[in-house]
Amino acid sequence: TRLKQKNKITRAIKIYPKYKLNDPSKRQAVQREIKCMNKLKHPYVCKLYDHFETAKEIYLIQEYVSGISLY
Repeated sequence: TRLKQKNKITRAIKIYPKYKLNDPSKRQAVQREIKCMNKLKHPYVCKLYDHFETAKEIYLIQEYVSGISLY
C-alpha cells in the first residue's frame, strides 16, 4: 500500500493482519523484522520510518521504492 503525505513524500505501508499471526513463531518473525529494520542503515535497504499496531493489524511504515512488488 502506498501513502502520500502532505510534503509529497511517498511511503509504503506493510500490513500484517493479526489473525494470520496466531502462531507465536510468526508473531516473533514480525517482531524480529521490526528490530532488524530499525538497526539497518544502508542505501540499498528500505528504511523503516515507523511501526504501530491496532487490535487487528500491525503496520510498518517504510520507504517507498518504485518498481515491481517483492510480495
